[in-house]
Amino acid sequence: MEEETAAWILASMKNPNLLNELRKRETPQDLPPVQKLDGIIGQCSQLYEKVLTPSDTNSDLARLLFNTQFAVTSLLPLLNEDENPIDGIGVTVYDLNGKEFQMMFKFWASKYYVLTQGWMAFCRDHDISNKDIVKLQMFRHLKTRRLCFVISTVKTTN
Repeated sequence: MEEETAAWILASMKNPNLLNELRKRETPQDLPPVQKLDGIIGQCSQLYEKVLTPSDTNSDLARLLFNTQFAVTSLLPLLNEDENPIDGIGVTVYDLNGKEFQMMFKFWASKYYVLTQGWMAFCRDHDISNKDIVKLQMFRHLKTRRLCFVISTVKTTN
């Protein structure tokens, strides 16, 4: 199943209908305003909102899990041909203050899309815990052409 799934994912990344639909989204209307990002946001994904689960804030797992359908339909079409989530893609993640965190966007365990490697540092820096809410978007940086995310957090716990 892993090889078939990987082949399907890579093929879907090249689907012209998905790519054309996504490329129509040039304005990041859903992104929270981040002064440091003015003028550098290119194509962007739809807004993703998630109530964090215990596994998202577990330091042993150290990853933020995405809904697979969201990842396939909204994130993967932003990838260039040389960017492979199976191998992992280094991304810069910005918080609402413009602070940068280096993370990895990855297709993990042959079935999950995750942000990993810098996720727990982001959680510690923002005092994130189970049941808090994250809102994020992936975007293409206009100057560096690299993939980036912007993440906002909403505390729901004390």
